[in-house]
Amino acid sequence: MVLGGIVTGLISAVGGGLANVAITLASRRIGVLLVYVGAQLAAFATILLVAVVVGESIAPEGALPLTGLGIAFISTFTYIAFFGALRLGPVSVVSPVVGAYGGIAVVLALIFFDETISSVQGVAVVAAVAGVVMTSVSLDRQAMRLSLRGPGPALALAATVGFAANVTALAVIIREFGWLPSLVVWRFWMSLIALSILAIVLVWRRVREGRSVADTFAGIDRRLVGLILIAGMFDTIATVAIAVGLEISFAWLVGLLSSLGPMSGAVWGLILFRERLTRVQVAGIVLLATSLVILALA
Repeated sequence: MVLGGIVTGLISAVGGGLANVAITLASRRIGVLLVYVGAQLAAFATILLVAVVVGESIAPEGALPLTGLGIAFISTFTYIAFFGALRLGPVSVVSPVVGAYGGIAVVLALIFFDETISSVQGVAVVAAVAGVVMTSVSLDRQAMRLSLRGPGPALALAATVGFAANVTALAVIIREFGWLPSLVVWRFWMSLIALSILAIVLVWRRVREGRSVADTFAGIDRRLVGLILIAGMFDTIATVAIAVGLEISFAWLVGLLSSLGPMSGAVWGLILFRERLTRVQVAGIVLLATSLVILALA
């Protein structure tokens, strides 16, 4: 049970890290909004393809449609807060704060699902959260001092709570309705909300700035479309891994490991962009790896 949670959590972290890399590359060309909307649509199409391959029923039952809508709103505003934090506050501050949501997810899981952890596992959890935070710190002390008074940290804190609440809420519907119907309904609402936001923005730009729809979509080529599709597919891999983990393992463990996105992003940055890890980041990875071994053996 613990091992299953570790495996699915790590798969989620790797998939989420790759999705973030693709989103970063594409958003530098055409902005965050179009990439976010496109990635949501790609993710919804991918989960529908998964449903066809699996062959299980995805018909929503009971309160799933309404509950899925509520979770989709939480997810949407969490991502908006996260992107806003990245824009207004440097990564050296935002990433460690958001990466700590795994600790909150552990607390929420212990409260809402009556799950328990041993004292050894508790120490490992604290070490894991510390490792996640350390791997996402770039040690830009000047930027950290300047950003503490701006809106960036506040948005980062909102995103932290939002991500923890999102994982906990998904655990509730997945354990009641199954992972596949829950993800299909959740992704449907996420895509619909994203399209609604895009429509509002397009109307606003048309009325206030006189920009046509063609102007908004200018500059999108095949390579960018490919990156957006890749982002959506890897995001789906990440969420499917989380969903399966929530069915077979502890919510506190899956929630904790799903917060490894900053570490995964740092590793992929090292591989793809030839970036260098700082000593603190290396120490964080070692601490995190040690805590995972303890959790697996405890």
